Amino acid sequence: MDLSTREGRRAQGKLIQAAAKESGYSAEQLAQIAGCSRALIYQYYSGATLAQTDRLQRIAQAVEKPMAYFFGETGVIVPDENGTPLPAIVPASETDGDVGYLAPPPAASQEDIPPPNVDAALSDLTDLARAQSRGPDPDGLLRTTERIVALARLAGRMREEADASFRAGNVRTQRREGDLAVDPLRRARELYQRLGDEPMTLQVTQSLGAALASLGRFEDAKHEFERVASSANWEARWRGQIGLASLFEQSGELDLALEALAHVLATQEDAPDPKEGAQAACYARANQVNIFLALGDLQSALMAAMECEREADVLALPDQRVESLYNAGLALAGLGRVAQAMERLDLSRQLAAFAGQEARALMCQAAQGWCTALIGRLADGAAVAQGALRAAVRGTDDRAKGVCELELAKVLERSGRLDEGRYHAEEAQRVLADLRLTVPALGAEALGARLSAAGGDGARELLDVRERAEHVGAKGVEMEARIGLALHGPQAGRAEEAQRALDLGREMRDVDGTIRAAGSLARITDDPDTEVELLEEALAAMEVLRSNAPSEQEAVLEDPDRLLLCRRYLYHLQGGSGPDVQEWLDGMSWPPIEEEGPLEEWSG
Repeated sequence: MDLSTREGRRAQGKLIQAAAKESGYSAEQLAQIAGCSRALIYQYYSGATLAQTDRLQRIAQAVEKPMAYFFGETGVIVPDENGTPLPAIVPASETDGDVGYLAPPPAASQEDIPPPNVDAALSDLTDLARAQSRGPDPDGLLRTTERIVALARLAGRMREEADASFRAGNVRTQRREGDLAVDPLRRARELYQRLGDEPMTLQVTQSLGAALASLGRFEDAKHEFERVASSANWEARWRGQIGLASLFEQSGELDLALEALAHVLATQEDAPDPKEGAQAACYARANQVNIFLALGDLQSALMAAMECEREADVLALPDQRVESLYNAGLALAGLGRVAQAMERLDLSRQLAAFAGQEARALMCQAAQGWCTALIGRLADGAAVAQGALRAAVRGTDDRAKGVCELELAKVLERSGRLDEGRYHAEEAQRVLADLRLTVPALGAEALGARLSAAGGDGARELLDVRERAEHVGAKGVEMEARIGLALHGPQAGRAEEAQRALDLGREMRDVDGTIRAAGSLARITDDPDTEVELLEEALAAMEVLRSNAPSEQEAVLEDPDRLLLCRRYLYHLQGGSGPDVQEWLDGMSWPPIEEEGPLEEWSG
């Protein structure tokens, strides 16, 4: 079934329609199940549109069919375009074991005897598969691997069948079709074990762990990664620990993730080759950066990212260099060093684009949009982030789409476009949760709840997000939820929420968070002296942003909330608190403060 063609999509649409009819669902009911319009269901039926994986999974669950059913893998032998029967994948329930297996072809007839040129055929198909692995045609690669598997089974060639099954499983995982990846990966492992190939057995086991993790089957995935991490092979051990760290990061068990990565770094000296040890350390450090960012430890994240950047440059690991530059940019933005952040992000974007990593390039662009908004250029920031999102929606990388949605939502909130911001935050939360990225999804949820609360709803959700963020140690998300509660939560608890948000901002050295937390507490306090101190702390953080912004682009005080804080401070200055009024205004060099005048009362 070639889903890149209208005929292939129509064939899948007929399977969807037949399953719905069998289960008694109308198109209208199926649309409600899938979370889309009835018109889109009709497009699925006709093959005009390819059913998105997340919606297809909802449909499959409702009609009680495995996902494999909708891809023609139902135990029926389907000929390829040349009429050669391919082996069907039999569901696990039809086997004696606990996993599915590749069903043998029909009993050998005269036509089933392997042709004398089987070696040449397998060699040609293998070369084709290698070429397709480097290209943009995963559907073609899957068709090629199916033909290799069929021919290899017919000829009794376990090695070729194992290699093709392994390749097919990895492609399925990359396409977020983990349920279709598990069986070929298990088949590949079985074959490598029978061949006595321990290194390849371990590689497949690592891939199987990744496929299971993508399905949210964390305990099963953990078992597979632990199996790799406990092997006698040093390279397999560190890769297994990296797999465990990624799994713990996904599930929000951040302390366990750091422990796994520390184990990799501690065993670097055991490497059979110093270069291999350095590569393992670089990968571990790159994962450490992600954990530090999730924990809100911006300074540690920056230091680790810069070290990883240097190591990746020396070791010629371009992917790691791109990632470390991106992560360093995120950390620098949080620390208020926006000019440096934008330099790192732009370099990462250029390198990613040069290497054909479009998804990473778009994530960098979206982060540049947020940085642009941080320094007050709100309209420009929104335009940059929107451009990144439009391109991400046209692509196939869901993580890039989720990240771009979240960055745009942050910019739109800052621009006062609350309804649009809430929509994009909710979209980000949905996509990132589907990817089982616990902390980023929680961050999107916090933003969406804060935007809902600004409209009079969502305070209860903010309380829930705050508790979950505190539980996993995600300080940045906790701070954002507490800022929302300080502004829109129950009146009695607002001061406590604002104070705790400010404590977190200080601890993380999050400059923008400190400005907003100090500003929210200044609104609440009844003590004028305390209010002045809080305003001065917010103004000092603003000065960090202003002095670290690109000089020709700095517009930090264009942000209306920051301007309000300045005007409120002017009110206190005119009342006799603090430095000389004119001296302060001259130092701020921002005429709108004086033009709009002192803010005598907080509004709202």
